[in-house]
This record gives sequence, structure tokens and C-alpha cells, in this order.
Amino acid sequence: MRNADQAAIVFAAFKKLEEATEAFSKGGITSVAHSYERGEALGKGLVALAQYHDVPIKGPLHIDSRGDFRIIVDQMSDKPCIKSAFNGNKVYGKSFSALLNEFNPRTGDGSGKNTAHEEDSCYLNHFAAEKMLVKGAKIIWEEVYDEIHPDKSVAGATAALSAAGASAALAPGQQVVTVNGELNTDDDGQERQTPAGAVGVLDAPSAPGQWSVHFGDAAVHITEDEMRDPEQYRLVDRPRG
Repeated sequence: MRNADQAAIVFAAFKKLEEATEAFSKGGITSVAHSYERGEALGKGLVALAQYHDVPIKGPLHIDSRGDFRIIVDQMSDKPCIKSAFNGNKVYGKSFSALLNEFNPRTGDGSGKNTAHEEDSCYLNHFAAEKMLVKGAKIIWEEVYDEIHPDKSVAGATAALSAAGASAALAPGQQVVTVNGELNTDDDGQERQTPAGAVGVLDAPSAPGQWSVHFGDAAVHITEDEMRDPEQYRLVDRPRG
């Protein structure tokens, strides 16, 4: 399945947007909490949506003071990507730029022109970003739901995509890198601080949805959801050896 793990993150972000909006409308959360949850879901969803199209984006994404996301291709990423035929830089490519251009991105030069597939940076208003995430989730759904879940529900598709992504992407010997440093529990139940940039190796599942991961001589337990959160960890695509 094409980029199943990224599809799962897009679907989860779409679901989180719906849940946050519903909770706010019913008075279950404050406007501040709604703004935070909405912005976080949009940021994670946009990064995953771009990666679904083989475009690695610098993250985490946040809404700036003007109400925009700045969507920049990560030139240092080792993920699969589309490169410019002119200078070899990593760029949006035709598929992702076509989706972007439906929602009036700005390239920063004030011209208001659409993003070309050879470009690597633009601004996107957060309201437009929400519409783009919803459209992107529906496109992915149409591409893959027949393979994964017969009832065609977003909840069912999310769960099935998560399972598909887990089986496709996680394997003993695979490496995982901490982004900002994390606090995890070891085999003795003690909390251990793992610094930013530390490289761990997946050993084996230690519980449903959880893996034992070795950082040097220490083994800690990390859930699959945590490892798939781009703000916490970066999964290396291939196992070592």
C-alpha cells in the first residue's frame, strides 16, 4: 500500500479536527484549547499529507502570527522525494503542487501566483489548510479504502491504515531517532531520559501496540503511536544490516 503510515496520520488528523470542533461546539473545551488542538492536528496532517505525495516537509508546522502555515520542503531529509530536473533540489512535484494550488498558496513574492511543481516553499492560510487536509484525506480514502475496510468509515479506515502502516514500517532491527528527547520507562519500571538525536533499535513487541527499543545498553518501552508522531520520533525506513 502506498505510504500507509502517512495515510494513517492524515486520517487521524482529520478525525482529531472533527472531534475538537464537536467538543468546542458543545462547550466541552475552551476556545484556547480548541485553537491549540486544531492547529496541532492541522500541522501533523499537512506534514503527513505532503509525505504521502513523497514530499518531505520541515516540521513541526505551526500557525504564525498572520494565520499562515509556511510549508517548506526539507532539503536535508532522507525520505523518498521528488527532485528538480534543473538543480537537483527537493521540490513539491506535480501531484502535491496541484493539490496546493486548489487552496491559494502564496510564494512570498506578493504576486499571488500558484506554486510551480519546481518550487519548495509557500505560505498557506490556516482556513485554506483545513480545507486542503479534508480534501487530501478524501482523496486518500478514495484511493485506498477498498483495500482496507469494507464499511468505508473514517474510523474504520483509520484503524485499518494504522495496522497496515505498523506491519509495513516496523520491524526488529529498525532504527528510531528521538527528535527533542523523550522520557520513557525501562524494563524495571524506571523512567529514563533519552536525549534529542539518540538512535534506538527496535527489539521486539513488548505489549500490543508497544515495542522494546534499545538505546545503547538501556531498553525502554515505546508505543507505536509515539514512534509515528513526527514531533517525538523519526523512523528510519530500513532495518539495520
